[in-house]
Amino acid sequence: MKAEHEQILDKIKVYLSQPGAEHLRFWQALYNMDIVVFEDNMNKEGTYSIKDDHNISDQKLIDRIKEWPENS
Repeated sequence: MKAEHEQILDKIKVYLSQPGAEHLRFWQALYNMDIVVFEDNMNKEGTYSIKDDHNISDQKLIDRIKEWPENS
């Protein structure tokens, strides 16, 4: 596993360890932390699509993750 992957997983672990996080679904945590984002518009079925950030590096994702709490 790359060091960046471990950093991302550590941030998720810290976020999910906070009081009240036990009520979140895993997907909600990823969304709240800006790890998963949606496209700006709906698809033809009337639902939103997940944005495929294939050009974002692991480090840029780490930088984008909201600090919940800061654990750098």
